[in-house]
Amino acid sequence: MADKTIVFPSGVTVTLFPTPPEAVNPLTIDEEARLRFGLPRRPSDPASVAQWEKLMGQPVRLIEPVFRRNPHRIHGPLLPKDGETPWSGAIIPAPFGSTFESASGQWIIPAVTPGTASGECDIAVWVGIDGAFLPSADVFQAGIGATVANGQAAIYFAWWEWYPEPEVQIVNFPVAPGHGMLCQLTVTSNRSGNIFLRNLTTGQAAAFQITDPNTTALLGNSAEWIVERPTVNNVISILPDYGRVDFSNVAAATHVGITGITNAVILRETSPDSPTLASLNGVVYLSWRGVDNNLLSIACSTDNGLSFGQKYISTETSSDSPVLCAHNGKLMIAWKGVDNTKLSVATVALAGTAPTGIVNKAILNETSPDGPTLASLNGVLYMSWRGVDNNLLSVASSTDSFHQNEQKFVSTETSSDAPVLCAHNGNLVIAWKGVDNTKLSVASVALSGNAPTGIVNKAISKETSPDGPTLASLNGVLYMSWRGVDNNLLSVASSTDNFHQNEQKFVSTETTSDAPVLCANNGSLIIAWKGVDNTSLTVATVNEAGGALQPIDLRSSTTRAIEEQGAIVSTPTIDSPTSLTCTYTGAHLPSIVDPAISKETSPDGPTLASLNGVLYMSWRGVDNNLLSVASSTDNFHQTEQKFVSTETSSDAPVLCAHNGTLMIAWKGVDNTKLSVATVALAGNAPTGIVNKAILNETSPDGPTLASLNGVLYMSWRGVDNNLLSVASSTDNFHQNEQKFVSTETSSDAPVLCAHNGNLFIAWKGVDNAQLSVAMVALAGNAVTGIVNKVILGETSLDRPALASMADQLILSWRGLVNNQLSVAISNDQGRTFGDKLISTETSSDAPALCANSGSLVIAWKGVDNTKLTVATVVS
Repeated sequence: MADKTIVFPSGVTVTLFPTPPEAVNPLTIDEEARLRFGLPRRPSDPASVAQWEKLMGQPVRLIEPVFRRNPHRIHGPLLPKDGETPWSGAIIPAPFGSTFESASGQWIIPAVTPGTASGECDIAVWVGIDGAFLPSADVFQAGIGATVANGQAAIYFAWWEWYPEPEVQIVNFPVAPGHGMLCQLTVTSNRSGNIFLRNLTTGQAAAFQITDPNTTALLGNSAEWIVERPTVNNVISILPDYGRVDFSNVAAATHVGITGITNAVILRETSPDSPTLASLNGVVYLSWRGVDNNLLSIACSTDNGLSFGQKYISTETSSDSPVLCAHNGKLMIAWKGVDNTKLSVATVALAGTAPTGIVNKAILNETSPDGPTLASLNGVLYMSWRGVDNNLLSVASSTDSFHQNEQKFVSTETSSDAPVLCAHNGNLVIAWKGVDNTKLSVASVALSGNAPTGIVNKAISKETSPDGPTLASLNGVLYMSWRGVDNNLLSVASSTDNFHQNEQKFVSTETTSDAPVLCANNGSLIIAWKGVDNTSLTVATVNEAGGALQPIDLRSSTTRAIEEQGAIVSTPTIDSPTSLTCTYTGAHLPSIVDPAISKETSPDGPTLASLNGVLYMSWRGVDNNLLSVASSTDNFHQTEQKFVSTETSSDAPVLCAHNGTLMIAWKGVDNTKLSVATVALAGNAPTGIVNKAILNETSPDGPTLASLNGVLYMSWRGVDNNLLSVASSTDNFHQNEQKFVSTETSSDAPVLCAHNGNLFIAWKGVDNAQLSVAMVALAGNAVTGIVNKVILGETSLDRPALASMADQLILSWRGLVNNQLSVAISNDQGRTFGDKLISTETSSDAPALCANSGSLVIAWKGVDNTKLTVATVVS
């Protein structure tokens, strides 16, 4: 038994297994000890045993792990991101109809260096289950991580994650380059799994179980062995130079049998006992006795137990749960009396599918302290019960539903609870619990013709319960369910040999204070039970995975390569059925090249816009605040046509290409009023600022502009409240304006950008320097909100810059401490930004970005001077 649990704020629970005082050898201790210490179980099939022995062949020194959540580090599922693939390695989908039960592998921890990258680099090497294919939204994973930056020593650590829980570091599990690592993940239920991490060099190991009772469900639809660029502070990290990682002894096994209890429906019906189920003509029938009146009720479901209706409450009463059975096209019911122990059998009258009565009752001379059980085989109805004074199990058969015809056999087997019957593969099977113990037994009922003559081929199961079990047969497999002795947990097991040797068990998190009941219907297995602390009845589906338990072959896997900006930087190679290699192939990061230092100067950063393949730049003068606009066909290297206007501003203006024209906006010098106008052009040359509209809107900074679907949008921050506003106009803000004032605040002007048919906004915080990116919600042309906000880990003293090019959203800013210009790229609509470039270029104000003729152009002003510079960003 586990001796300690840790509950995280999200509700995720970690169960720590006991740690033995000395090293243990997994090969020599028994299965009970392996389970007690959380070690991987010995497989039952010979093919998997050899692999398990190879992985478990050395003594291990188990530690009690100490955890630290790293909420800023996320791994998560593989999302489709063009040019931003964060995984490199092998992915295997679960075979059709089955799920992965385990995944394991080992590798040597690589030494990492920053390579050609500047800034922090991060890597994760791990084994995982789920996350590669929909509908899986989780990843159950564990491995090692490393982070490194220029001039700093690399940091190495072990971690686990069950997304959406963030990364959790194991702080007392030291790892280092050159150490061998082993990781094995084992699915214990759809809500829990075991993690076993072992440092093959130091001999230390950690074993623990993760349980998520809330939102996460293990599907087991993929297994993977991955080198990854993790997401750090909402940005996909840069991959360091790791050389190579060789995964060896890679293994995964598919799960056969029960995988979970799902689609649970808590009914309004209540009973002091668990109910009974039966299937007839594709309809599920449920019967129970009332809480206060002992009346027998019957209801039906035509949607496989998702809902029950057409309830009939009879006048028949019982002091125990009744039993239903489909027999010769009819629905039969049996029960014991309230004031007596006599057993009764009757037919449930049906009108269509609806129960309308209990008719043709036969009161037997047989008696029992419990309700009986029924089964139908080859047109004969069978009933079993335990004796009143002797606990002996009896089985009887009848060809007339026990009205006159009965052939009875009284066995020497005894039970302290009612037995259960089940027709299975042409035979009659019986199960029960012992009198002096809680062990469950399964056996066959021997028949001579229709007459029962004995209980034979008994298998005494290792499973125990305070009540008798329940049985069902589906697709040639026998299923048994029961509740636990100490924990009331519902368990379901399957067997192909009537539980003599073959058994595959699933322990659910559902609980009951009475025995559950099983029923096969329309190819599904249905289970029902009553609650522990209440009398509510629940019906659910038992999920099952078929197929043979067998290890995987990597040669049939899907491989992924890490991409940064569309360039492969980590390449996987399948070496054998159980090994693969991931190789670092070099960083391909953005860089700022070909700068043109203009003769123009400004106290602020400039603004850029592209129209008809021509690059335009605007700025305010150093000494006179006059707005200037210039055009260039070579990014201001040699060609420039400049216009100096009489308009003035106390902050940088903004340009925007809109409906084939060039728009400009600014704030006044002696006031905070915002103005929007058109830049008059003669060919490519700017010749004036015309058609000015002075708005009633005010701001301490210049505004921002963007054009989307023929509508001009403007955003600014408020004068007294710092609130971000966004407005739209179809006439360049002369008369038509629809404004939205958000609750978001900023200490500098925001920035707008049209990208992939959406409008994005970015800004910096008021009380902090953190940058945020969000989407502007639109209803038609009208702005209705700022949504899907992502607060980045990046910081700046000024607003950032945004641009859209080739389906990528690009962000740029100057550093908070060092004034260095940074560029990062998003391939997922602004949810994350990666491929960050920290350049050596510096500025004392925000930069400007613009896509022009298939290139990304950046402009800025100097730190120690007011000169403006224009350059190209390349990858």
